[in-house]
Amino acid sequence: MISMLICIADEKELKFIVSYVRELAELESDERWDLRICRNGKEIFAAADEGEGYDIILADNSIPETAAVVGKCRRVNPEAHIMIVSAKDQSAADCISPEYMNMGIITRPFTQEKLENGLRENVRSFVKRMNDGRTESSFILDSKDGRQFIPYNTISYLESREKKIFLYTNANEYSFYDTLDRLEESLPQGKFIRCHRSFIVNRDKISGIAVSKNRITLDNGEMIPISRTYKSELKELK
Repeated sequence: MISMLICIADEKELKFIVSYVRELAELESDERWDLRICRNGKEIFAAADEGEGYDIILADNSIPETAAVVGKCRRVNPEAHIMIVSAKDQSAADCISPEYMNMGIITRPFTQEKLENGLRENVRSFVKRMNDGRTESSFILDSKDGRQFIPYNTISYLESREKKIFLYTNANEYSFYDTLDRLEESLPQGKFIRCHRSFIVNRDKISGIAVSKNRITLDNGEMIPISRTYKSELKELK
């Protein structure tokens, strides 16, 4: 699934953009697209606080909160593709900031053809970049919803339970068939650590290790058990 945040102040533009993006999603990608629609600063801030970031962000630079929200989303998902619709009285250069790296700009005033071309070029650019390199920074999960890319930096831990693997992020839970032994070999070295025969944790999500109490505390407050086999390696992380 591909998640996209769209925030456009003008209702007519927003209606057209949403319709055309849905058309592009069917033409350019086999994955399901989930669109979050916003019209103002309050809504875009609320959207940024939900979930774990977006794969694509299309935001109206005339909304004062745009820069802050784009930066927040980019920090959550560094791979996010940014599209900025510039305000009528702004040049493209006015939109460029450190928060908008890997971005595309669509400037007003625009005709329907210009808007379609801009959207199409950006969506194609995202899909190509996703297909070319997204596998290096994401866990790939094939499910009934299609191929899902879960950024490694959003994963809290993986648990083996009931003959399945459960992958947890702060906002979602995914289940699939595999083994922790195989995953331990395939996950990025140095990013994840085995702490128990049933658990692998993301090192960056660890807020505390209490070896004497046989537990790891994650940054979301969850407790993960430590087994005797893995104590020595975890002591080195303290």
